[in-house]
Amino acid sequence: MSTAMHRVLGSGPVRRARVRLRPVRARLAPLERRVRRARLPLLSVVVPVHDAATTLERCVDSVLQQAWLRVEVVLVADGADPASLRVARDLAARHREVRLVEQDQQGVGAARNRGVDQARGTLLAFLDADDTVPEQGYLRLVRALRSSGSDQAVGGLTLEEGGRSQRPPWMEESNGTRRLATTVAAHPDLLAHLYLGPRVFLRRAWDAAGLRFSTTTQFPDLDLVVRSTTGAASLDVVAAACYHQLSRPDGRSLAQRSLRDPALGADRVVQARLALSLLSEAPEEQRLAAARGVVRLLTDVVRYAVVYGEPSWSTVSAEVRALADTLDDDAWVHLPLFERILTLLSAEGGLDAAERFLEHSFMNRAGYPYTLEHGRPVVHLDMLDGLQTDDDHLTAIADGELRLRTRLNAAVWTAPTRLRVVGTAFVDYLTAASPEATTRLVLVERGSGEETVVETRHAPDVEVNRWAGRGYEDLTDAAFEAELDLVELGLQRDVPATYDVLVEHEAAGRVRRGSFQVRHLEGAAGLLEQGGVPGTAWTPVWRPFRGLSLVRRPGADPAPPPAPSRPEVVSFALDGDHLVAVLSLAGRGPGRARRGAEEDLRLSLRGPRTGTPWVEGRPTGTPGTLEFRLPLLVDEWGTGPAHLPSDRYHVRLRREGRPDEPVGLERRLHLALPSIMSDDEQSISPEVELDGALRLRIAPPQWERDQPPYGRLQLRDVVYPAARELPLLDLVVFDTFAGKSSGDQPGALCAEIASRGLDLDLVVAVVDHSVTVPAGSRAVVRMSREHVELLARARYVVVNAGLPYFFRKRPDQAVLQTWHGSPLKRIGHDRILNDVSNWNHRRELLTARDQWDFLVSQSPFCTEKLRSAFRYSGTILEEGYPRNDVLSSPERDRIRSEVRAALGIAEDARVVLYAPTWRDNLRSGAVYHKVIYLEPDEVAQTLDCTVLVRGHYNSIKAAEERHPDPRVIDVTRYPDIALLYVAADTMVTDYSSAFFDFAAIDRPMVFLAPDLAAYRDDNRGFYVDYHETVPGPVCLTNDEVVEELRTVFADPTTGAERRAAFRRDFAPYDDGHVSRRVVDALFERFPPPPAAGPAV
Repeated sequence: MSTAMHRVLGSGPVRRARVRLRPVRARLAPLERRVRRARLPLLSVVVPVHDAATTLERCVDSVLQQAWLRVEVVLVADGADPASLRVARDLAARHREVRLVEQDQQGVGAARNRGVDQARGTLLAFLDADDTVPEQGYLRLVRALRSSGSDQAVGGLTLEEGGRSQRPPWMEESNGTRRLATTVAAHPDLLAHLYLGPRVFLRRAWDAAGLRFSTTTQFPDLDLVVRSTTGAASLDVVAAACYHQLSRPDGRSLAQRSLRDPALGADRVVQARLALSLLSEAPEEQRLAAARGVVRLLTDVVRYAVVYGEPSWSTVSAEVRALADTLDDDAWVHLPLFERILTLLSAEGGLDAAERFLEHSFMNRAGYPYTLEHGRPVVHLDMLDGLQTDDDHLTAIADGELRLRTRLNAAVWTAPTRLRVVGTAFVDYLTAASPEATTRLVLVERGSGEETVVETRHAPDVEVNRWAGRGYEDLTDAAFEAELDLVELGLQRDVPATYDVLVEHEAAGRVRRGSFQVRHLEGAAGLLEQGGVPGTAWTPVWRPFRGLSLVRRPGADPAPPPAPSRPEVVSFALDGDHLVAVLSLAGRGPGRARRGAEEDLRLSLRGPRTGTPWVEGRPTGTPGTLEFRLPLLVDEWGTGPAHLPSDRYHVRLRREGRPDEPVGLERRLHLALPSIMSDDEQSISPEVELDGALRLRIAPPQWERDQPPYGRLQLRDVVYPAARELPLLDLVVFDTFAGKSSGDQPGALCAEIASRGLDLDLVVAVVDHSVTVPAGSRAVVRMSREHVELLARARYVVVNAGLPYFFRKRPDQAVLQTWHGSPLKRIGHDRILNDVSNWNHRRELLTARDQWDFLVSQSPFCTEKLRSAFRYSGTILEEGYPRNDVLSSPERDRIRSEVRAALGIAEDARVVLYAPTWRDNLRSGAVYHKVIYLEPDEVAQTLDCTVLVRGHYNSIKAAEERHPDPRVIDVTRYPDIALLYVAADTMVTDYSSAFFDFAAIDRPMVFLAPDLAAYRDDNRGFYVDYHETVPGPVCLTNDEVVEELRTVFADPTTGAERRAAFRRDFAPYDDGHVSRRVVDALFERFPPPPAAGPAV
């Protein structure tokens, strides 16, 4: 349609008619959706149900929420437990799309077959009750089938690991791009994807092929996937994620149970071998792809056989050996290195070597040390010597692991027909070892295939290492930029065209080509603007899995940049402890400038955990602009000013009577991203979200260089060994909870040593400068160059948890391990359950234990349990806990008043401290959830009290708990929990060691433990009987807690005898002088330098 016609239809009466019809169209929209859905084929989703009470509703909801799709869910209760059966029946009663079939337990295969028999749809899918489907997952697969008429569609998936769901890298092989009506002959890498979940089958083709699941195994998927894939007349490949495979926190899914049960694990290996046997006569490419897929699926089984040792190892390795005998040398060479080595070690029965290889892999998760030999990266590790061959083919990196990685950082018009493209390109293992590596951009015209090559130039960027995540490869030089002069390139033509912008990278004699895989959305690459000249517009377009393309439109004028839709920051500057931001109010929308309204505007940085005060702006002299001086030091707790914790902060504008609103970033600054402002203690990086809102990433400047995997390995392999060769220094390094705090036991000992006036430099390792340090000490950013050098040269090291895993004590160094609490829950080697992470932690503990000169204990009970947990036979200082000295201090009343005043709590207010422990199976990535079973608002309102919510230190990065009642305060990041003990009248906890310490102050405690059975029996296990030991009532509900608190508020002596008995058994030495005794013991064995003399 012409521009003139658009103008006619978009103006006058036509436009007014459209406006009048909007309400009518809105009312008709639901009917329109129902009509469209009725025309769609019915998809039957079969879900076997056995032990799924906690996950089934989430699973079914994910199917029912599929947009623009007709679905039915066939639940097959296969000997389901009563709780699962109740959930299934309830879902079937509430949703007409859900049908329930019940049968005695016959196994997964039989349940799926029964579901297929009951299914009414023309399309079939299979979903495990523990998993979910993304919102448009099935829709993508159904659309592909409707377009192609293929027998099945195969989608991408995400796998959950460590609390984070992500697309596995190997999916680039099988599902890198969308393909319709392909075959396994044309695309053999499809056989590397052997997951059943992200597939939709055409029922007609399913029945014609006679497909059924095996009923003789608990793992029938592989056989069916291989047969259906190789037998399909055509298949569709969808690149996007269509399935989320999740891990159950309780570890009770069938796949998870197979990791602990050697019989189930062996069954999985057997089924893998049988599935591969189906391809014995298939072309080599198909056999190699399937071998990669099979071995990948079995890696966890082998890893857990290593973890559990005998008899699991022998049971599983026997079946792995049978599988290995079916693979020839070509198959082994094409397997990914980790899976290849672990499988070989399992097949050869080398448990010791497998343990050492698995441990090394934990310490080198971002790649292996390697050399480039004849253009091929080869890994050399001691434990692999028995696997070496003359040509090292078994320890060479597989071709499939030499992945091309590309990112678009910016695409900015520097002239009407000149586009500057900034990006990153490298091949894992090859680029960093190839100084001559080069990158080119190739513009490929769709349709004709005509190619235009553009050379690039290096644009070194240290930030690349953070994104790349490679340990042994410095990829600073992998960044590039190029100028695309469309006229000079001969692309300014008079016909419409689309050019795909591909990246061609050459390293070590190998050439890789592909699209831009990702873009720096928060930077300039998130702002793709039109360019061109009048009469010819050029539009950069980004599509997932297709990357960047340029669309040429003759006869169209380039659109001007849109006018600002919100107030925008037009300049930033660091000025000491302030960030100076100049804001333009010219944008449209609720924040636009209005006459006489500038004086009521305030600006703040708001993060998930904290923020800056709201500050007023002042006129700059330029109409419509204000300057704001945002303080970067805040005093949240009355303990002194400190920097903001490392996080991302939204820049928000506030005007009286209106909701807070985001601000944007001026286009000129947006196009210059990424950019960094930094000083000695912080770096600030502006970022722009997809909706245009501005946020700032704040972190220590050391993180840019030292935090990426490459930087960390440099610290381990270069900086630390070099510093160990230098003389020791008269200094003490204190490490509390890996730098997340400066208090606890090391903080109390730091204060004690400082009080003695010794000529010692007291250094506190902190995660960032938001952590305030005790008087007389100084902070150093943990895992920075300075920190690692000082750790290697410190005369004394005081730690309450773990040190960097590569730390090794020097002969004249003293290491004082204080630990951080008497254990109720089993720790270290005493934990009842084991997994891969815990296995590695236990091995690290044995190495760490050997570095300790002292271990501090609170009681005889504590001594016994710590010796067992750490397998420790060294010196134990059974003196009590230093951190509890303040609880017996003669200044306790003054401290109580000061802490309350700093938190805004009245002197006569009743204060409840809620301090639950963490749950190591509940997290999102590296951030553990705050597990809050108490309803603090309800408690505060019912009992007219203040509730302090103190999450465990492992959840310190979790978002702040913000409540409408100001009497509920999140104090998770408060510097020292002992001061909160002093300020509180009572404490509510669960399984935290906090109650061992709180007992010393002799105030009532209540225990809220609704997940007691699961935590005790399925997660950690306890050293003592919980109900008989804890010094207070145990509650299962919030109402019960309220009643118990009501009782202790009325009579604080309630339970005093029980608390006294508890103190005698578990805290007999906490008398206010523990720090002195511990430091005396340390200095008696490792004498300090003399006290510093008076200044002359």
